[in-house]
Amino acid sequence: MVAGPGRPEFLAGGNRGCKVGFCSNFRIDTEHVFNSSKNILVIMFLMDPLFKQASQTIVDQLDVLARLAVDQQYALQPEIWKPYNQAGYAKSLRDAGYHFSYLAESLAVNDPVLFLDYIAWAKVLFAGLRFQSQALTAMLGCMNQAVRETLPPDLAGAAYSYIDAALKHLSHTADRPDSFLLPESPQYELATKYLNVLLRGDRHSSS
Repeated sequence: MVAGPGRPEFLAGGNRGCKVGFCSNFRIDTEHVFNSSKNILVIMFLMDPLFKQASQTIVDQLDVLARLAVDQQYALQPEIWKPYNQAGYAKSLRDAGYHFSYLAESLAVNDPVLFLDYIAWAKVLFAGLRFQSQALTAMLGCMNQAVRETLPPDLAGAAYSYIDAALKHLSHTADRPDSFLLPESPQYELATKYLNVLLRGDRHSSS
């Protein structure tokens, strides 16, 4: 039976005297693979339960986390949020719940890209709603503070690593999606005119 990640003999260094192996399609120096990757594998196996536990804790504390984050954001940016009154506050709580839910899902599968993609989408959404550009950045900072106040340090650290990655990612994403209508495309002019007609609601001209 072939030794590999997840098998006890791989983690314990089984077959370390065999210089080449695993399968006939690959020629791999098993000793080199073991020595260079054993620490990474151990970290992955140790951290995976931590991320899952952080995810579950966020789900369990979702309402508390959302309220903490929103209250802090309202205190930091009263000039933005005060005009939205109580109805706006309720929507802010709802949106913060979405942010934390996506964070929890991303942690559950140990894949930060899920949360990064969601935050990039949220940036486009916020821009379309005419929110100030710093609103989402501030919310991520408030989310970080909320998890630090609510979760145990080790779980908060796992969540913070994803939030911090999202903050860095945010500065490199656009606030509007790239258009599929490229000027060099042969039907660019026609497609652009048709789209503008549809956006105006002029069904007669579009037909």
